[in-house]
Amino acid sequence: MSPEINPKYLNIIIELFNQKGIFSFSTQGKYKYKVPYFCIKSKQSEVYFLKLVKRELGIKSKIYTYSGSIGKDGYFRSGFCMLITRDIGELKDSIIPFSAKYLTGDKLQKFKDWIKNMKKLDMVPSGHRQIPGIVKAIISV
Repeated sequence: MSPEINPKYLNIIIELFNQKGIFSFSTQGKYKYKVPYFCIKSKQSEVYFLKLVKRELGIKSKIYTYSGSIGKDGYFRSGFCMLITRDIGELKDSIIPFSAKYLTGDKLQKFKDWIKNMKKLDMVPSGHRQIPGIVKAIISV
């Protein structure tokens, strides 16, 4: 069940999801499982917004922060921060219901494709394969 989000922050979170949200799969384990994940990556100076998403959606995952550095080519790469979750509970209880309700345009299509790929990919762990059925109850994929 999706947590109640403070209306004061709702538009900020919707914009973050639509502009910077990433739905994808990571390869893990000896058998190369394709584990679905959701990620928001932003500038290091915008870590407050990731903390807001984490708090309002009840996500327990860590926010990773990377400082800027100078690459081998001599150019400075600015720092960034990233909130990433692979936890099936967080995905099905917070991320997916919120995304299904508030995503629009191209990001909504990418979300639907991500859900469809969970059904298709053989290497998705069995627990994560239940997610498309949950989503179907929310929206038509």
